[in-house]
Amino acid sequence: MRPVLQQNKIYKRHLQRRKVFLRFVMPVFLLGAAAVLLLLLPQLDLKNVSVRGSNTIPVEDIAGIANMFLEEKIAGIFPRRNMFLFRAAALETRILAALPAMREVRVSFSLQEGVFIEVAERDLWGIYCAVSVSEAEVVDDAGDTCFYIATDGALFDVAPRLTGNSIMRIVDMRGNAGNNAMGDYAVGEKTARDVQDVGAWLSKHYAIAAREVLLGRLFEDTVDVTTEEGWRIVFDEKTDISRALENLALVFEKHIANRAALEYVDIRFDGKIFYK
Repeated sequence: MRPVLQQNKIYKRHLQRRKVFLRFVMPVFLLGAAAVLLLLLPQLDLKNVSVRGSNTIPVEDIAGIANMFLEEKIAGIFPRRNMFLFRAAALETRILAALPAMREVRVSFSLQEGVFIEVAERDLWGIYCAVSVSEAEVVDDAGDTCFYIATDGALFDVAPRLTGNSIMRIVDMRGNAGNNAMGDYAVGEKTARDVQDVGAWLSKHYAIAAREVLLGRLFEDTVDVTTEEGWRIVFDEKTDISRALENLALVFEKHIANRAALEYVDIRFDGKIFYK
């Protein structure tokens, strides 16, 4: 039989452990159980999905992506549609990855209204195709290397081959042109902006439309903008477009009154315009 003092010490130790359990372990356990219950309560699920801002992409396609996202389980148990687990940024990323035609996606939510998705689509610039410099033809015989391209240079949908003059054609002759895929930025932001500035300048000052853009015809960084009159404006990535177009206007005014025989104007060199 144990001594009384030793029994008393053991009793106090057990009592102390019980107090720790009741004071710390039990509350943690209860909080965890309550949290699990909250994450599984159907009353906290985001049930409705609404979309605004889509013009060319069916609303059903966007809502379908959102509903698939909401049906996913975290750790195989907890539904993403629970308002405490739902992540708006993750859904925005999912939609942008699935629909390259989207320029911007904003997602908000509330328990009363569900998930609200506001989208902004990319603005169409033209049709982009990768071509062979030597043969001047589309690389892929199936025509799958042609895409609709947005004003920011992003490829967002498969397009038919280059035909007709109703839409801008961007012909990529650069060495890596065939490597681009849907969702890629095939044309750099500055190049895209410069080409559009040249097109706007032609339209505003001379009522001439730009019909075709040739990337890499001379060198990897050169750009040819072909007009509906048949002549080209040549520049590169280093060209100060605003200043070069001012100089070109002076050349047209003083030296090229008749554009019928004009083949090209080269505005790559600062303070100089070459033409043929």
